Amino acid sequence: MERKARLKKLLPEGGWLRYSEHIGARGIDFFRVVCDHDLEGIVAKLKTAPYSPERSTWLKIKNPNYSQAVDRHERFAPKQPKIAA
Repeated sequence: MERKARLKKLLPEGGWLRYSEHIGARGIDFFRVVCDHDLEGIVAKLKTAPYSPERSTWLKIKNPNYSQAVDRHERFAPKQPKIAA
């Protein structure tokens, strides 16, 4: 929580990078809203878990019905060179 408080002081308001408040007791409700808005998912961590660059304690929880996940790999696949016949 100390690290998050420091981060909040560093980020300017109205910039392209936004600070998110901690959501402590309603994570399941928040995830449902994320899914209802067809967002990709959430990233979560226990507020008491230490920050460690060597070993992450963060969890990525994906929306199983995220509409843009279908065939997404095709958008980012390396393009194959065209072979002249």
